[in-house]
Amino acid sequence: MYFASIIVPAYNVAATMEETLDALLAQTYENFDIIIVDDGSSDDTNDIATRYALDPRVRLIRQTNRGLAGARNTGILAAQGDIVGFCDADDIWVPEKLARHAAHLAAKPQVGISYSGSALMNDAGQLTGQAQRPKLTGVTAAGIFKRNPIGNG
Repeated sequence: MYFASIIVPAYNVAATMEETLDALLAQTYENFDIIIVDDGSSDDTNDIATRYALDPRVRLIRQTNRGLAGARNTGILAAQGDIVGFCDADDIWVPEKLARHAAHLAAKPQVGISYSGSALMNDAGQLTGQAQRPKLTGVTAAGIFKRNPIGNG
């Protein structure tokens, strides 16, 4: 059993998916699997995902297009990890991201969720200087209902 199942919804993302999957497989925290949900792609997404699925930590699920939420829900149903993480197929995780979330959850099991900010990149993979900075302290149930403090994960 894995600690974390990382769900990667994928729809026509051949241009970016390899870099995303390489970054996930390079995580310093190693107790995780990756579930790629090919959501009816018509480009080379499935061929790339099939190559990565040779790694025993990577599973590939193909489905007709159901949209981002449908792909994520398919991944959630297939998840076997104690926690679920989401990584879009054009996102790049820093190597310590999962380790930091695992440490946070271990130190504060009553929290039940762990998230972070995101640095934005352009199509060339260069940082733009812009970032999403979600609220990290003082989060309340009322605040969650009024405004999503998590951002895009």
